[in-house]
Amino acid sequence: MASSMRQRQAKKTVQRPQFPGVEEISSTSPESDGSSISTFTAFKLFFSLRMCAALWSNIGDCDETFNYWEPLHYLLFKQGFQTWEYSPQYALRSYLYLWLYKLPASTYVSLFGPSKILVFYFVRGAMAFGCSLCETYFFHCVKHRFGSYVSNVVLATHVVSAGFFISSTAFLPSSFAMYCTLVSYGAWFKGNKFLAIFATALSGLWGWPFAALTGVPILLDYLLRRDLFQITKDCLSSFFLLAIPLVLIDTYYFGKIVVAPLNILKYNVFSEHGPDLYGTESWSFYFKNGFLNFNVIFVLSLLSPFVIVYYLFCLRLSTGKVEPRERLKKRQEMLVIVGLLVWILVFFTRPHKEERFLFPIYPLITLTAAIVIDKVQQAIRYLLAADLELVYIPIADIPALLTVLVYALLSFSRIGALHYNYAAPMDIYRDLNLIANPPDPLQQQALFHQKPPSDKEIHLCVGKEWYRFASSFFLPEKWSLQFIQSEFKGQLPKPYATVDYGTRIVPDDMNDANREEPSRYVDIRTCHYLIDTDTGVETSLEPNYSRDSGNWTVVLSANFTDSARSHWFFRAFYVPYLSDDRLTLVSYNLLKVKATRKRRTSSTGP
Repeated sequence: MASSMRQRQAKKTVQRPQFPGVEEISSTSPESDGSSISTFTAFKLFFSLRMCAALWSNIGDCDETFNYWEPLHYLLFKQGFQTWEYSPQYALRSYLYLWLYKLPASTYVSLFGPSKILVFYFVRGAMAFGCSLCETYFFHCVKHRFGSYVSNVVLATHVVSAGFFISSTAFLPSSFAMYCTLVSYGAWFKGNKFLAIFATALSGLWGWPFAALTGVPILLDYLLRRDLFQITKDCLSSFFLLAIPLVLIDTYYFGKIVVAPLNILKYNVFSEHGPDLYGTESWSFYFKNGFLNFNVIFVLSLLSPFVIVYYLFCLRLSTGKVEPRERLKKRQEMLVIVGLLVWILVFFTRPHKEERFLFPIYPLITLTAAIVIDKVQQAIRYLLAADLELVYIPIADIPALLTVLVYALLSFSRIGALHYNYAAPMDIYRDLNLIANPPDPLQQQALFHQKPPSDKEIHLCVGKEWYRFASSFFLPEKWSLQFIQSEFKGQLPKPYATVDYGTRIVPDDMNDANREEPSRYVDIRTCHYLIDTDTGVETSLEPNYSRDSGNWTVVLSANFTDSARSHWFFRAFYVPYLSDDRLTLVSYNLLKVKATRKRRTSSTGP
C-alpha cells in the first residue's frame, strides 16, 4: 500500500517535456533502437534493388552513351565514337574516370571473353555493387549519428526511389559524385575527417568538379571546430593523392599535360557561350524533376529549412544543458540542410539544367526529408504524451508510415512508367544480336528473310533517333553505326582514329560551339539497317521510313510512348489498366533495306 502511494505521488511530479527536439525527447532514445535494421540486411536490400536497375533501367541521356560508354568501348575494343570533349584540342573529359570502369570490364573480358553486351551489363552490375556499398555505409553512419528511426526512413526512401533507380547504374560522373556524397557525409557523421575530405575531393577531381560543392557543410563544421591545421593537411594530402594520377593518366592519353577538371570549369564558367548552347530550361525544371523522382519526399526536403527555425525556437525555450553528442547532432542536421540549400541556390538559378545535375544531392534529399519526418514524429509524441513515461507513442508513427507508403507507390509507378513507356530503344538494340547471331538459323531465316552478309561491314543508320543509341556494346561484330541527316543541327560525334595512340590525334571537323558538321553524314544508300520511329510526322529531312514499304522492311518493332501526344500524368506514372488508354504509342522500328530499291529515299549526305 505504501509503495503504491509513493508511485502515484512520484507520477504526479512528472512534468511534460519543455519542447520536443531539445533534449528530453529524442528519436535516438533506446526505445527507438529496438526496430533497428542490421547493416547486412540493409546491404541486401540495396543490392537487390540496384541490380534491378542494372538490368532494367534505360539510358536516359545521350551524354552517357557518347561521352562515357563509347570511349570505354574504344579503350576495350579499339572502336567507338569520340565527342569534341575528348579531342586533345579541348580535353574536357578525363580518361582516369573511364579507367574506374575499364578495370571491371577488362577483368570480365579476360575471364569470360569479349561478349560486348555481357560486358555492358557486367559493368552495370559493378556499379550496382559499388553504389550498394556506399549506401550501406551511409545508412550505418546515419544510424550512428541520428538514430535508427532516421536511418530506417533513409533506408526505405532509398530502396524504392525512382531517382536512385535512374542514377545508381548510370555511367555518368554525377552518379559517381553521388557515390562520393554517400561516403563523405557518412564519414562526416562517423567522425572520420580524412575520409570525409578525401571522398569530397574524389568527387570533384575524378568525378565532376562542381560536385565539390557538396563539401561546403563538412568544411563549415570542421571550421567551427577550429581545427584549421588538420583540415589544411587533409585537404592538401587528398588533393595530391588524387591529382597526381589524374594528370599522369590524362597526359598519357592526350599526349600533353592536361588537367581535365580545370578545363571543364574554364569552359562552363569562363567561356563566351558555355553550356547554354546545349539547351536551357525554365526555373520550374528541377522542381518538376525532383517531384517525379522523389514525389512527397522531395516536397518534405524542401520544407527542411524550417527545421533550422525549429531548432532556433527550441534553443530559446530550453533551460537545460544540452549534451555534447546531442549538440553535434543538431549542428550536423542543420548543416546538411544548408548543403541542400547551397546546391539549390547555385544550380536552380542556372539556365542550363539537366536531370543528372541533381544526382550528387540525392542522398541529401532523402536525409533532409527523413529529418523532417523525425521532427514531425517528435512533435506528435510531445502533443500526445501525458508524461515522460509515455516517450514512445505508436500512433505517432502513422504519418511517417503513410508518407513512406504513398512515396513507395508513386516511386514504383514512376519506375514502371520509365520501363513500360520508354524501354523500346534498349530492347531493339539488344535484339540486334539475335539478327547477327541467331540461335536457330532456320528460325532466323523465317523471321528476317535473309541472313546479313558476314563478309562485309553492316551499316546501321540513325537519323532523328541518333540520341537514343544504346552504345556500341550492343552492336554485333562487323556492325557499325552511321548517321544520316535529320532536322538536328548540332554537332554529332565521330569515330575515334583506329591507329595506335588514337586518343592523342586531334580529329578534323570538331568545334566547341555545337555547330553542325556535315562530314558526319553518310548517304542513305549505304545503309543496310535503319532505326526509325513511326510517329506519323515527316519532313523533307525526316521522311517516314517505316511506311516506305518500297525500300524498307520492318524487322523488329516495339511500342514506344509518344510524349507529345500522351497525357502528362500517365506518361510520367504507370497505372495498371488506366495508362494504356491514355497513352499514344508509336512503333520504334528496326528497318532492313530491300534488295532492290524503287528510288532514293532522301537526299542525305554528300
